[in-house]
Amino acid sequence: MSSTFSGFMSEIMDSLPDGPNVFLLQIGAGDGTTGDLIHPYLVRKGWRALLLEPEATAFERLCQVYANTPDVRCCQIAISDRDGPQNFYSVRNIEGLPWWADQISSLKRDVIMSHQPMIPDLAGRLDIRPVSCQRVETLIREHSIEAVDIVAVDTEGLDALIVSDILLAGLAPKVLLFEHKHLPTDVRAALHEQLQEHYTVVNGPYDTLCILRNSSSAPVPDFGCKGLVYE
Repeated sequence: MSSTFSGFMSEIMDSLPDGPNVFLLQIGAGDGTTGDLIHPYLVRKGWRALLLEPEATAFERLCQVYANTPDVRCCQIAISDRDGPQNFYSVRNIEGLPWWADQISSLKRDVIMSHQPMIPDLAGRLDIRPVSCQRVETLIREHSIEAVDIVAVDTEGLDALIVSDILLAGLAPKVLLFEHKHLPTDVRAALHEQLQEHYTVVNGPYDTLCILRNSSSAPVPDFGCKGLVYE
């Protein structure tokens, strides 16, 4: 077993079969490459995928990245707790800002504004635009999703809500990856408690990787406990 989070993730992803019989749902896919932990595996292993990204510029790049990948479908939508348009916050005029400035976009304004110590004039750079939103239940119905092997969530603050709704909807992905760095401590603890009933939970510096126990497609080393921490 690897001693690093990225190494452990590679072991798990590489253990999954190649080909379109494996279905990936990625919520908050960004531009398809920048900071994307899933992209290398999706390209190399040829999985079938539904990729969701609401931000217009990132979505355009995402479509270009997978333009010649017929088993990958891109959809410009955000996942939320209700259907219908909502304000979406991103950063404009990024010249001179940290490289990650165009990567922070969210339905939650407070999450974007939490970066103000690194971008003092952030309030004046906010770009606020309505985006189409769906609940997890609506997404499942409209895309006729009956089962999913891998779920990856990176939504700058809504990750806990989305992961919980995925589980409540009856989906039990073999592998579940989500960003936890914007989650309050109590929310993250409650989500971990919910997950640990059926998943081995591995915490990295910014992301959490969950592996369904008793899953033959993604064997998990015996930790002697339900969780392992790479903080």
